[in-house]
This record gives sequence, structure tokens and C-alpha cells, in this order.
Amino acid sequence: WRQATGSGVALGGGLAILVRGDPARLLQVDFDAGDLWSLAAVPVWAVYSVLLRRCPPGLSPLALLTVLVLIGVAALLPFAVWAHLKEGQVTLSLTTLAALLYIALVPSLLGVACYIHGVARLGPNVAGLFLHLVPAFTTGLAWAFLDETLHVYHGVGVALIFAGIALSSARPAAPPA
Repeated sequence: WRQATGSGVALGGGLAILVRGDPARLLQVDFDAGDLWSLAAVPVWAVYSVLLRRCPPGLSPLALLTVLVLIGVAALLPFAVWAHLKEGQVTLSLTTLAALLYIALVPSLLGVACYIHGVARLGPNVAGLFLHLVPAFTTGLAWAFLDETLHVYHGVGVALIFAGIALSSARPAAPPA
């Protein structure tokens, strides 16, 4: 019950940020193709997280990451070629190359390596909870780099996310002796 309740609280925090503190906005949310792809990825990520625990014990984390990167490149390459043919060539500049390098190293390699380590140490249920931090970090980064204004609903949402993670990942109390 603790993990389910905590997950629900954290999800409520993300929703509070999404609807800007107004639950009626849930009925007004307009999903575009990217939103639908993101929603479709949620169960795939859940299955991936559970399957990480079934990784052969002798397989090094670096070998696993290499295989996952190759699978990802193979899966995304046709979409990249299609986008290139449809939209035209991306202008390569120092800024574009720096952005691509950052995306390749930080969220793609470092982020996935940390997540694999988290699943190995904490299990998929607890490690998966930390995905609720995405709206919290997005809020903070938008404030810091895009000069976005923080509102009360941001604070409530972030507080609910952290409370949900704390509740879900807390160890149950030991039974009395």
C-alpha cells in the first residue's frame, strides 16, 4: 500500500504542474503526436525496468548499456532518415554539434547508466518512482534558464512529488519484538 500510495501522490504532483493547479484543465488537455508517443513509452519503460532485473549476472553494466544503445540507434535510425528526407538537412553548427554531444552523453549514456544502476540497487518499483522528478526538474530548469515564473502550483506539485517518492521508498517499520 505504501508504494501505491506514494506513486499516486507523486503522480498527483506531476498532474498539479501539468494542469497548473486547476483540475478542470485535465478536460482541456490537447494531446499532440509527441504527447501520445510519450504516453505509449510509459508501459514500455515499465517493462524495460522490470526486465533489467533479469539481466544475466555475468553481463557487465557497460556491455548492457552498449547493447541498449545499439538497439536504440537501430530503432531510431529509420525515423531520423525519414525526418531528414521530409524536413531537409539540419544545419550543422558548433551549437548544433554541442547540443547533439550533450544529448548523446548526458541523458542518453550517463542517465541510462545511472538508471540501470538504480534498478540494480533499488529494484524497478523504487527506481521507477524517480521518473516523477522529470516535471520537478523541468520546472526548475525552466525557471533557471528560460526565466519562467514560479507559481504556487509548482511548489505544491514538487512537494507532492518528493513526498510521494519518500513515502514509496521508505522502508516499512520493523514489527515489534
